Amino acid sequence: QQLSLCTYKAPDLDPSDKLDRALAILGDLDELDMKSPSCTRDQETLGQVGAIFKLKWEQTGQRVYLEKSLAYYHRGYAQGVASDYGYTGVNAAFVLDLIAAQEISETGASTYQRQADAIREQVADTLSELAAKAANAKLKKQWWFLVTLAEAYFGLRRYQEAGKWLQLAAKLPEIPEWEWASTARQLARLLQLQEKEGAPALALEMLRKFLGNRSAGLDSLL
Repeated sequence: QQLSLCTYKAPDLDPSDKLDRALAILGDLDELDMKSPSCTRDQETLGQVGAIFKLKWEQTGQRVYLEKSLAYYHRGYAQGVASDYGYTGVNAAFVLDLIAAQEISETGASTYQRQADAIREQVADTLSELAAKAANAKLKKQWWFLVTLAEAYFGLRRYQEAGKWLQLAAKLPEIPEWEWASTARQLARLLQLQEKEGAPALALEMLRKFLGNRSAGLDSLL
C-alpha cells in the first residue's frame, strides 16, 4: 500500500503510467474485481483505488472513472466509518458531488447530493462522538482525522464547525506539504461546487484563515 501511494503521488513519473502501475501494485496485494465475492474489504486499498480512478477522471474527463472511483470509495465506507476515521466516506461524498455537477436533470443531481449529505452526516456524527471521548484525546492531534471531520462539515455547509477542526489541524507541527496541498485542493473544489449554489463568503474566509501564508495559491484553485 505504501509503494502504491508513493507511486501514484510521485511528481516525476509519467502521469498516466504511474496510475496504472499503482493499480497493478494493489492488484497484486488484494482482489480488486468488484464482481468477485472475494473483492477486498481493506479500506486503505479501497481508498487508494478510489483515489487513482478519481485522478484518471481528472486526466481524461471520462465519467466512467468517476463512477469507478465512487464504487471503491463507497465499498470502503460500507465497512464502517469509525474504522478508517471517515476517509473513504468523505471521499465517496465528494465524488457524488462531482457526479451531481455533471447531471443534466435536476432530479438526478439532487439524488446524488442527498446521498452525499447523508454520508457526511454519518461521518460528522461518528467522528465527533469519537473526538468527544477522553480516551481518544490523541485523535485531535492527527491531521487526517481533523481535516476529514472538517471536510464533512464543510460539505454540509456547516462552515463554523468546519473551521473549528481546521484550526486545530493548522496548529499541528511538521505536517508534510503534500498533505496540506491535498487537503486544500479538495476543500477548494468543494467550494467551487458550492459556489454554483451561492456559497457564502464565510466559507472562503475560513479557508484563507486555515491556509494562512499558503492561501496565496487558493485563488488559482477556485
